[in-house]
Amino acid sequence: MLDGVKVLVVEDEPLIAMELALTIEEAGGVVAGSVRSLTEAIEAARTTDFDVALLDVRMRDGTTFSVAKILSVRKIPFLFCTGDSEQRDEFRDWPDVPLVSKPHKPENVIAVLSKLLANRR
Repeated sequence: MLDGVKVLVVEDEPLIAMELALTIEEAGGVVAGSVRSLTEAIEAARTTDFDVALLDVRMRDGTTFSVAKILSVRKIPFLFCTGDSEQRDEFRDWPDVPLVSKPHKPENVIAVLSKLLANRR
C-alpha cells in the first residue's frame, strides 16, 4: 500500500517505534528516519528527505507541535499519534491533521498514511 513511500517516525517509546517501523515496512514503505527526541525530530524535519511523517505528540523533552510547523512550511503531510488527544488544546491549531489515538491498530496507521498521500497527489 505504501510502495516505497519514505516515512519519518517520531516516537520516543522504543517498542512503539519498532512496531511502527515494522508496520510501515510490511506495507511496502521505507522508514526514512526514526527519532526519539524532540531535538532529533526538529533536525530531521528540517533536513531529512521523506514523503510523510508520523508524530508522537508528547516526547520526553517536549511536544512535537514545533515539528508540525516545520512540516507545514515544507508542505509535507503528517499525522499525530498520541495517547492524550482529548487533553490538548493545541490540536485546535491543526484541524486538518489526522489524529491516531494510542494504542493504535497498525491497519489504521497505514490507512491514514495512505489517505494523506492520496490527498497530496
